[in-house]
Amino acid sequence: MAYTKPITCSFEEVYENGEQQQGYFFFQNNKIRYEYLNKNLYTILFINNNFYLIENLDRKKIQLVPENNTAFPILSEIFLSFPNLKQTYKNKDYEVNIEESSNIFLKRVVIKSIDMNVSIYFINCNNDNLNEELFNFNPFLEYVHN
Repeated sequence: MAYTKPITCSFEEVYENGEQQQGYFFFQNNKIRYEYLNKNLYTILFINNNFYLIENLDRKKIQLVPENNTAFPILSEIFLSFPNLKQTYKNKDYEVNIEESSNIFLKRVVIKSIDMNVSIYFINCNNDNLNEELFNFNPFLEYVHN
């Protein structure tokens, strides 16, 4: 059964080298938006079982992301399984550990692979209703935080 409440969070990624990235996470009706605040990075949309990457500097640059060699498929599996989660998810390239929160959503997701070791912290999560247009890429709707 799909989780029916919308989820809005801030996130912070912390890499093993100390680098950090922040952004916004939105989840509603089996759609995901993962948006980095850094203008040199991108926004990822998961719609109809496809991943789309939109450049933050030029929102007209959109590309379909192949599932291989990325953590997106295993992360989308986790998000779409919420709240019925396992502690650990694995595929041939990644191991992902889940730290659940007593709050609305996950506290932390740890992604490990040969090339990467990153923790994603979900912060200030709530169940605010979301504009469905946040999950479109044509036209792309900018998220404005109040």
